[in-house]
Amino acid sequence: MDGTLIDLNGSYRILSDACKAFSAKPPSIAEIKRLIQSLSLEQIAAYLLKGINEEHACKRKVSAFVDWVHKRYSTYVATYAHLIPGATNCLSQLTTNGYRLSIVSNNDRCNVTSAIEHFDLKTYFTTIVTADDVKKLKPAPEMITMSSKNLNLIPRKQLVVGDSRNDIRAATLAGSPSLGVATGVSSPDELRVEGAWDVLPSVSYVLEKLSPSSACAS
Repeated sequence: MDGTLIDLNGSYRILSDACKAFSAKPPSIAEIKRLIQSLSLEQIAAYLLKGINEEHACKRKVSAFVDWVHKRYSTYVATYAHLIPGATNCLSQLTTNGYRLSIVSNNDRCNVTSAIEHFDLKTYFTTIVTADDVKKLKPAPEMITMSSKNLNLIPRKQLVVGDSRNDIRAATLAGSPSLGVATGVSSPDELRVEGAWDVLPSVSYVLEKLSPSSACAS
């Protein structure tokens, strides 16, 4: 979702402001890009609050940090985030052509739901797999294989579209083909190294790469 369908402005801003609220050093954009690729919100909070030494205090702070983000996520999405140009049209055409779509996100389910409801995207997706549904996040393949199961597909019949090297690595490990998009956290070269079939300027170009018999997971 983040970096593929929706830009990363909301994520950058809310994590930076959350750090300020908890007297932690705000991360750089490069650091946020690295963190959101493979960590859950709870893990990101623990990393950003690592200066807290006492274990129980740290756990309480992490929980409070996560709650702070959850309560404000929809507001930050509405204020700072934007759809990738052409994303809605792409999803509409895909579903009209009979494709079944899935979101596979390391973000928490409540945040994913807030974002896709704000941008009126929920009706396009047959299934959503989030950090709340698996034991291991991307780049582990569990999310990708769960998505294909929910879509009643074998992994090699599911096309994964992602903006990060961990999206592409997870797809490769699951046995799914993948396309990279250059609107998120990883460079085209990084996406190709991980096994992307091709790297597109944005998700709006996906339609040009698909045949009528393909299936797509975003």
